[in-house]
Amino acid sequence: LQVQIDDCAEHLNATRDRIRAVRERLRALQKAVSAASAATRGDMAEEQKPDEDLSSPIAAARHRLLDKAIRAFNLNPKKGIQVLKESGLITPGEPESLATFFLRTAGINKAKLGEWMGDSPTVNTEVMQRFVEGLPLVGCTIVDGLRHLLARFELPTEQRKVHRIAVAYSHIFHIRNAGDYSSSDTVRRLTIEILAFNANLLETSVDRKTARMGLEEFVEKCRGIDKGHDLGREELETMFQELVDNPIITIREREDEGNLFTAPIKEGWMKKQGGHHKAWKKRWFILCNSTLYYFKDENDIDPKGFFPLENVEASLGLTNPKQIVLVPTGRDLLKSAKFDTTGAMVTGNHKTLLLLTPSEQEALDWLHALNQSAVRSAISHYDYQTSVNFEISAT
Repeated sequence: LQVQIDDCAEHLNATRDRIRAVRERLRALQKAVSAASAATRGDMAEEQKPDEDLSSPIAAARHRLLDKAIRAFNLNPKKGIQVLKESGLITPGEPESLATFFLRTAGINKAKLGEWMGDSPTVNTEVMQRFVEGLPLVGCTIVDGLRHLLARFELPTEQRKVHRIAVAYSHIFHIRNAGDYSSSDTVRRLTIEILAFNANLLETSVDRKTARMGLEEFVEKCRGIDKGHDLGREELETMFQELVDNPIITIREREDEGNLFTAPIKEGWMKKQGGHHKAWKKRWFILCNSTLYYFKDENDIDPKGFFPLENVEASLGLTNPKQIVLVPTGRDLLKSAKFDTTGAMVTGNHKTLLLLTPSEQEALDWLHALNQSAVRSAISHYDYQTSVNFEISAT
């Protein structure tokens, strides 16, 4: 009986090898056809793609809603999804609708999306499943499939979240590539080992003290991964070398920043003294793009106002080490703007800006960040209307 089992296993492995060989030839043909097609048409279809027509009121209104929803998600994913539902941009209760939005919409922050996808609520899991279903996985190797996946979001740092993403990916990959591996569990276990090795490669590229995993260690970690059986060594060696030569990297693009407020240089609570009225008000501040924005609440989508850091200098208060004084260099007033209750932009009225931080260390941190940002600002004539490329909602 054992001999028969071994013969069946050998036959199965030989069949898988033939299937992989056919898939490799198919992929090569597909690449050749795509390259020839692109050369023939000169990629004119992409060049001739028209810009979104925002001339109609309906299209412009939808664009504003979309912009607001993207910024909301990039600040707070739960709030962003609520905005999507309320604005009618997705169909509530349909995971496929939200998954399609994530797949087709530029501007979603990849780190935020990865964290949300790996979270535990049922809706997140269902959306993740539909999301993976929308990827071009047919005929892919497991590594190429992961490149498609991680081109769209970053893996979260929490291992439980990584495992949930691996489960969803493995299930769909196994369905799309039946015959490559014996089960989705085999794909899941291999996916986790690939991601762990890839993470090791990325870490060692920036930290030389971290030991890089070698081929034998990678092969050993994959031992017995296929229901107690080993995968072919040649396959594992190919995966290993491919990742060494070309690790899987999620590339952050400018459009992923959701317009303005993602990945700030510094953010936090401070008190701000008014321009006309000298009352102190607690505000949430975000420093990015050489501009200091302030919000009424930490989770607000739109700022109450902002200060372009052009020709300014920050210093500590003379009598209070928690206080920061922002003054203009070579002009009478600080450049600033705020938004009134109708959402209209009005010019601020600050000769100096006084900020009060929660601690002396926070004051030092803000002081350094502000002066560094001001130094990098090379704007000579700040145009409020063109620099702020978002729609302000009336509050």
